[in-house]
Amino acid sequence: MAAGQPNESAAQAPVAAANAEIAAANAQVEAARPDVTIVVTSYNQGPFIAEAVASALAQTVPCRVVVVDDGSDDDSVQTASALGVEVVSLPHGGAIAAFRAGVARVATPFYCLLNADDVFEPTYVARTRPLLADPRVGFVYTGVRYIGTQSGVVAGRPFDAGALRFGNFAHASSLVRKAAYEAVGGFDAVFADHHEDWALWAAMVSTGWLGAGVDEPLLQYRKHAAPSRNPQRIRDRESARWRIARRHPRWYGVTGFARLGASSLKLLLTGG
Repeated sequence: MAAGQPNESAAQAPVAAANAEIAAANAQVEAARPDVTIVVTSYNQGPFIAEAVASALAQTVPCRVVVVDDGSDDDSVQTASALGVEVVSLPHGGAIAAFRAGVARVATPFYCLLNADDVFEPTYVARTRPLLADPRVGFVYTGVRYIGTQSGVVAGRPFDAGALRFGNFAHASSLVRKAAYEAVGGFDAVFADHHEDWALWAAMVSTGWLGAGVDEPLLQYRKHAAPSRNPQRIRDRESARWRIARRHPRWYGVTGFARLGASSLKLLLTGG
């Protein structure tokens, strides 16, 4: 190289360093961009909604938080709005309508629903989100800690597709892959009265999606005053089993329907 001729490598070094800094800054922005939305749904949950929203905002990883109010006539909307989150107010249409409206507003790949009287532990998303790195997993559930009128802990059990046909062990606040939700058509209106979450998991699993569980009790589920053994709830569960089976007969098969029949006969003979 002739004397006085500029060194090409030296001249490019500042440009390369600048590009590296830009790439690092962009990576930090992407890392901080939420890929989970927490949808807090409420109907007249004024006494509890602030705690629910605060638990969503307190997650140890960034999350988008939106509140969907199902036509409350208490101060739920005002309380949520004061916390600085997006609030969607709907005319009263029932829980499943609020769930659908909430998921429709999700622009992230993953979401979870949180009833406005329940509470997430701060690490809820941090512990469940990594399990969705497996593209086959459609939903991730956790253990539950009961609060309110009942105390106790139920650990999240390992995922078992066969067991899901006969009982729901994945709570309604599971972290969900939105693509899986959309692939099965979302919440089924047939289950608008109860067990819509179980029906959603069944629709996913019967079409090839998997669930995954975290054993830690990362959801605080509020129990309200109610009989410890409610015959109507038992009948509702049995009805949901049959409705899910009729929706997905190939998933149940002959042996599954036989087991359902035996369960219904037992319920009939014992009177619930």
